[in-house]
Amino acid sequence: MIRLWRAAALAALGGLVNASPAAVDERYDYCVYQPPAPAQTYGFAHCASKQFGVKSIPMIFVVPDAHARAVVGSNGFTEDTMQKARDGDGPSSYLMGRLYAQAQDQEAALFWYHRGADAGDAQSMTTLGQYAQGAHKPGEADKWFRAAADKSNTLAMIQLGLMYGRGEYGATKDPEEAVRWYKRGAALGNIPCIRELANAYAKGEGVERNAAEALRLYLIAASKGDPLAEFALANLYETGDGITKNEAEAARWYRTVATDWTWKPAMIKLSAMYHDGRGVPKDEQQAEYWRAKSQEEPVFVIQTAPPK
Repeated sequence: MIRLWRAAALAALGGLVNASPAAVDERYDYCVYQPPAPAQTYGFAHCASKQFGVKSIPMIFVVPDAHARAVVGSNGFTEDTMQKARDGDGPSSYLMGRLYAQAQDQEAALFWYHRGADAGDAQSMTTLGQYAQGAHKPGEADKWFRAAADKSNTLAMIQLGLMYGRGEYGATKDPEEAVRWYKRGAALGNIPCIRELANAYAKGEGVERNAAEALRLYLIAASKGDPLAEFALANLYETGDGITKNEAEAARWYRTVATDWTWKPAMIKLSAMYHDGRGVPKDEQQAEYWRAKSQEEPVFVIQTAPPK
């Protein structure tokens, strides 16, 4: 069924770039149009054709419009993206897939991501791995992530590390395999990989426990603004587990997370430190301020794992 749809979609691609509704109508037996949203210059034509033997062929057409071009010129999407994707360009196919995904047309999105992957595009491969994760198909996810990682895609590396480190999405937990991917990503400067490698050293999961190395890596990731690394760094300084305890540094990093990310756990920790006078002067007013702030709705939600 998928093969038939893809073949039909490929056959239908010709001549639809910048096509008007009338031009599409001439090619298909029946079309339903989703008009463009305000300030956008594209819409969707869902067409049925006896010739292709499928119920619907979703196609994007660019609306000739002089208003703001929300798609063209943003996120790498240009006037010739559709033409290049039709000609087999991998990155352009990825952009087409993302555009369809935003329109909630997952079948069409997958079609384009597969075309991108077939053309060797690492972002398309990584996205297919994420789709496989969502479907709890760890073998398929592993295949796509490894293919992307072989092209030095660090997002694929962190996804592999998290999948095996946490035993999620149907994968068997394998901390040593996770560390291997964290190290590969960290060597290429990927901040989440550096942070997760620090976590592994701090806990002794998949690698021999080394608090000093964990501290070094947390400092690198925290200096780049990673909130999870900042919080972990603050906690390590507060507990002094394997390193020299430094409550002043702990309070400083808790404040950074609480202020920059409005994250409740950091606010609660900071409130307790002001209440106890640990790392900061004892200050009940500040303690109550951060306690009250922790009860408010957060402005940012820090995601600790990929969405399932």
